[in-house]
Order: sequence, then C-alpha cells, then structure tokens
Amino acid sequence: MEGLNGLLACQDCSLPSWLVEVTANALFLDFERPEEKGREESPELPESPPLFSLRGELVMVLLLDLQDFLLRARVLKLYRQALRVAGRAPEHARAELRQTVRQEMENNRNCNDKQRIRFLISEGLARLKGLDEMLDMQGH
Repeated sequence: MEGLNGLLACQDCSLPSWLVEVTANALFLDFERPEEKGREESPELPESPPLFSLRGELVMVLLLDLQDFLLRARVLKLYRQALRVAGRAPEHARAELRQTVRQEMENNRNCNDKQRIRFLISEGLARLKGLDEMLDMQGH
C-alpha cells in the first residue's frame, strides 16, 4: 500500500485519512496521484474534486455529506428490497418486474433534489408494500 501512504501525505488532498484507509482496504486499491507517476501526457487536472490515478485510469473521488450518504443508502436498500420481492413473483413475470424496477431507478438516477428523492423513496416503499401483499395473497 505504498501509494496510500503517498496519498495520505498529500497536502492538497481534502480526504480524511480514515476514509482513504477504509476505501483502500475495502476495495484493495492502490491509489497514486498522477503527478507522482511523472506522466507528462496526463491532462491538466482541476483542483477540485480530487482526481487519482487507479491502474493508469483517472478516478474522481466524490465526497458525500452524511445526509447524502444516508439517503443513498435508503435508495439502495429500496432497490434491493424491490429485487427480492420481484424474485418472489411468478416465473413468467419476474424478468419484466425486474426490468420495471431497474427502469424506475434509472429514470430518477440523476435526481439531485433531496425532497424529491425522499418522496420517491416513500412512493417506492408504498408500491413495494402493495406488490408484496399481492404476492402474499397469491401464495408466492
């Protein structure tokens, strides 16, 4: 993890050391700043957000505040729950139901309005509850 030590020592990097350690340990990645590799062919990098070279490819690190992180976790939880319920559907309807769930998520992927995201989560949970109850009544 030689690159990780260089990253933590980087003065212009605004990432907390615990986040870098968790990210590097969880993904088993060796981050290196592009300047450290001495590449002249690298494009000029903006100061913010931080960009890192990962196995020769530029990776942008997005930092989320706690509310964004929790909201994202709720969306992912809803998506997983929907896929689990779709797995309980009759076999002939599973693929279409999974595709519908995925399409709904993709349609709202770029939504940045936190209030709208909360509304979509609550609407999704209500629709999921209705589908779950319907599948229970049908014995699936």
